[in-house]
Amino acid sequence: MADQDIINLVREQIDAQNAQDDNRLGATVTDDYVYNEFGTQRRVQGRQAWVELWQGWRQAFPDVKGTIQNVFVSGNQAVAEVTWDGTLQGDFVGPGGTISANGKRMQDLHTAFVYTAEGAKLKEVNVYFDIAALIQQISP
Repeated sequence: MADQDIINLVREQIDAQNAQDDNRLGATVTDDYVYNEFGTQRRVQGRQAWVELWQGWRQAFPDVKGTIQNVFVSGNQAVAEVTWDGTLQGDFVGPGGTISANGKRMQDLHTAFVYTAEGAKLKEVNVYFDIAALIQQISP
């Protein structure tokens, strides 16, 4: 894939998440997509498992929106810097337990996605964010 194709694929994934369009979201990844979320220590494999994990984020933050700050490509890998904003309107289940819906805002949660592309899809991603900052923002 050309660099611009990978950038477009990353942008499509974030746009699909913002649009809450699971079909578009699933179309950006391979059947055996691997998602590693180091902030929560979650790892899933497979398109459907990943879409379901994302649905959990959306259930906790139904108005969540990601804004891409930068995307860099080298070979078949891309790094995307994304900030997330949303309101805790559902239960958030994290590594330290559950935080109940309370209307608090997650603001400017800086996240780095390290993607690996294969063919015309994303094959794997490692996701890095500061879980302590998130918990601090949304805790009662």
